[in-house]
Amino acid sequence: MSIINNSFMPLKAFLGNSNYHIPNYQRVYSWEESELEDMWLDVLQVVNDQNESHFFGQIVVHNNKTEKIKYIIDGQQRTTTAVIFYAAIRDLQREIFKDSGDQLTDARIDAEEIATTIIGWYTETRDDRHLIQGELDKEFFGNYIQKETKFEVTKTSLTKPQKRIVFAYEYLKEKISNELSFYENSRDKYEKLHKISESLGKNSNVMYIETDEMNEAFIIFETLNARGRDLETSDLLKNHLFRVSNKKIEEMKTKWNQMVDILGKVDTTKYIRFYWNSHKYFIREKELYKTIRKQVNTPLDASKLMDDLLTLAEPFSALENPLEDNYYSAEIKQILINIKIMGAKSYYPIILSMQNKNYSFNDIEQVLKKIEVLVVRNFVTSGLVANKYETEFAKLAYNIYKEEIDSVEDILIELKKMTVKDADFQYNFARMEIKNKATIRYILRKINDISYKELRTINDNTKIHIEHIMPVKANEWDIIPEIHDNYLWRLGNLTLLGEEYNRKITNKLFVDKKIQYLESQIKITNDLALYKTWDSKSIEERQENLAKEAITIWEL
Repeated sequence: MSIINNSFMPLKAFLGNSNYHIPNYQRVYSWEESELEDMWLDVLQVVNDQNESHFFGQIVVHNNKTEKIKYIIDGQQRTTTAVIFYAAIRDLQREIFKDSGDQLTDARIDAEEIATTIIGWYTETRDDRHLIQGELDKEFFGNYIQKETKFEVTKTSLTKPQKRIVFAYEYLKEKISNELSFYENSRDKYEKLHKISESLGKNSNVMYIETDEMNEAFIIFETLNARGRDLETSDLLKNHLFRVSNKKIEEMKTKWNQMVDILGKVDTTKYIRFYWNSHKYFIREKELYKTIRKQVNTPLDASKLMDDLLTLAEPFSALENPLEDNYYSAEIKQILINIKIMGAKSYYPIILSMQNKNYSFNDIEQVLKKIEVLVVRNFVTSGLVANKYETEFAKLAYNIYKEEIDSVEDILIELKKMTVKDADFQYNFARMEIKNKATIRYILRKINDISYKELRTINDNTKIHIEHIMPVKANEWDIIPEIHDNYLWRLGNLTLLGEEYNRKITNKLFVDKKIQYLESQIKITNDLALYKTWDSKSIEERQENLAKEAITIWEL
């Protein structure tokens, strides 16, 4: 292994030893308040003599001798925050010098020493920064943190990473300023600030590892982070792919960034796992990195995996965000919205496998309809655990990928085998209790809109509310508390009602509610006026009738 430097050193020595670059493929600055607070408290304990020192973490550097650049492979977030911390100290020392009437030269010397030995100089004609960010934030970080004169920013125009940089600076500067506020004169403030600076620079230590082989740098990175303590699995996977891609690393970086852009807010690790389960044997998330590292170990393997991930990123994003994404047809989007309402995701590998095998949107729509039926029958109505079906769905996806199942008809047959049969579905539906409001609306809307197509419900939850026929507060009702508890959330006791009606009758007796039900344009609610009384038997009877309709709506 080509390790050319391996040492335990103070943070100040690390930052002052060389100029470092953040590779463009690394994550943008991502620290939030919780990470900043942890760092501040660790340093403060040293300042207050509660601890002798603080371990700042490991830094892995690739010394690219061809480019004559040192790249930080691991530790970019910590390093960036350390520079921001020092920028806050530098600026406060300058303020102390100014407040002293330019008499406290020690404060000016400290500020210049930080600028010279730790942050580096960045002016209109000189660029000697000790830390160069990736292209996206290099200019902003230089202007806002590393320049002697900070430019003004309009936060609304900043990107999220830039806002985090500004927040980190302001947060740390405020924390330090609060510590200085206990002192009245400039000399005492300077002494306290000097101690904070020394505690950060000399008593915060890093484990520094430098290698001149990029491949070895990635191996060290993976080894140190294999347990995922600080990093997402996707970060480990990314670096593994970059490492094994060899000469194609630049192409790999480009495709990875394209994939991340397409996914947007979608969790990259979860996406990769769903993709993997769409064409391989089923694995849990904790096994993902180890499995891929073992099976993807050549440039060809890495290239094939990256191409697939990039190709399927768009359809996966559409599965995760059907309301926002226009990849699929309107019909498919509505089915995806319905399934999302019920919280089901374990079916994703089936659709990804179908996409991989170039099934048509019409085929995918047929399969999604059958999955919607399965979700209602198995998960919502029968209370079967969705996780149990993860392996079954993954197995079906694997068989689609291997073309052991090679037609949409066969896929539908396999899904039908997994789905709860009519007799059990009707029995379970007639007795189910349901408290998830989004799912309640979905089921009642579906029953109303399919059974009474001429009077479809408005798809606006602010205008259409869930109505408890026997109300939540049944003070005026002559009902046993146990019966009230057992039947309140039974589907037979729930309906949909316009907002204006719902407010008027919320807790009234059934005889009064019937008057409003008669005025409702929602047919399943209007029909309630046919009941003379409302009690547990009425709820059971109505739910039995709804169950009979449910068999034809969510047809096997």
